[in-house]
Amino acid sequence: MRHQSLKKGYGLIEVVIYTAILSALTLFVANTVLLSFSTLKSARINRRMALSAETALERIIREARMASSVDEALSVLGSDPATLVLNSVVSAENNAPSSKSFFVSGGRLALRESGGEIKFLTAPKISVSSFRVSKTESVHSQTVKINLNLKPADKALAEERKFYLSAVLRGGY
Repeated sequence: MRHQSLKKGYGLIEVVIYTAILSALTLFVANTVLLSFSTLKSARINRRMALSAETALERIIREARMASSVDEALSVLGSDPATLVLNSVVSAENNAPSSKSFFVSGGRLALRESGGEIKFLTAPKISVSSFRVSKTESVHSQTVKINLNLKPADKALAEERKFYLSAVLRGGY
């Protein structure tokens, strides 16, 4: 009888080739997963910046619409960072006079009502890189224009974003 040579197992070259292919596939999958997590984190930070800007600018516009005028003696307009002080009322239901101050404190946009405690309008991990306020007047109205630039605390994850707002003061028309 003839002895047939049966090949059992893999040769060294085959094992090296299979290991290289498996390593390349593993590296590709790991890189894709890491890129996905990085993109997700960046999208989350961008969403947090947009929400912070929306919250802050909506509060400013609501207070500006209730205000009768800008207190130019206490406001710092046209500079960065600016301070906007509005002569207003406590609320729509309470017409008692009140002042509302918007300013940057500790890298966050803040509101102080009639000398009370500071309320922050932007999220803790979002930093205000620029807060500019300008005022324009016409015969019948006063308008404030707000430029707000926000950036994440971790600059590597997302870029600075710019937000704008204009509001006509109630007492001006």
